[in-house]
Amino acid sequence: MVRPLALTLLLGLSLSAAGQSGVPTSHKAPSLSLCAAPPAVDFGKIGLHLMSAPAFVTITNCGSMTVVIDKVSTTNSREFTDIDACPLVLPPGAACTVGVRFSPDVEESSHGDLLISAEKDKVTVNLAGTGVASTTTLSTTHVVFLPQLLGTQSKTGTVMIRNGSTEHGLRMDSVRIEGEFILAPALVPCAVPGEIGASATCNLAVSFAPRTLGSLDGRLIVNDSDPASPHVIGLHGTGKGIEMSPTQLIWDRTR
Repeated sequence: MVRPLALTLLLGLSLSAAGQSGVPTSHKAPSLSLCAAPPAVDFGKIGLHLMSAPAFVTITNCGSMTVVIDKVSTTNSREFTDIDACPLVLPPGAACTVGVRFSPDVEESSHGDLLISAEKDKVTVNLAGTGVASTTTLSTTHVVFLPQLLGTQSKTGTVMIRNGSTEHGLRMDSVRIEGEFILAPALVPCAVPGEIGASATCNLAVSFAPRTLGSLDGRLIVNDSDPASPHVIGLHGTGKGIEMSPTQLIWDRTR
């Protein structure tokens, strides 16, 4: 006769063995397919009611199955807006970009999210930025150039800087450019270092000079005495080459 205590121990051991060799009690969650780079974007300081340069996030299908994107949106704050450039269907290994911009309404830090969702997957990119009072405005914060042949220089794109103060000058400390773009002579150019007088304007001209094929991005960064400094202007262009067909020529020396 088996005692009750021994029966209890045997029953416990039997259940434990069944849990190890039988049907699992839980299912492992499937791995995510969508990847985002960068995982977070901080726009820094932007003047109230002004629009930032776009920041671009690369979305990649890191899985082995095709992903159907349902929605691209910004959440938790109306101060962030998305520029949806992703296709509906993203095959394995394929990537696309989503642009995001920030336009603050209040003088404080703001936080939001960029959400890219698919049927069984989603990825979130954290967004941040700070609104500040500013008297400086730019005619644009994003310059897009037409496709340009490698080794040549495009026509100029101009950014006008306006000092909105009626009492104080705007000190211009430095201007630098990133990417395959160059500063060009401008009508009424900005003196750097120098100053833009009260209620005055000056221009910065930029040309696209690609050395690389494909889609290219850069930035024009202006440091000055304004509270919203540095001011960032996004630059975009596409470098193109010469296609030759056929790629091989055979000379007939018998003729």
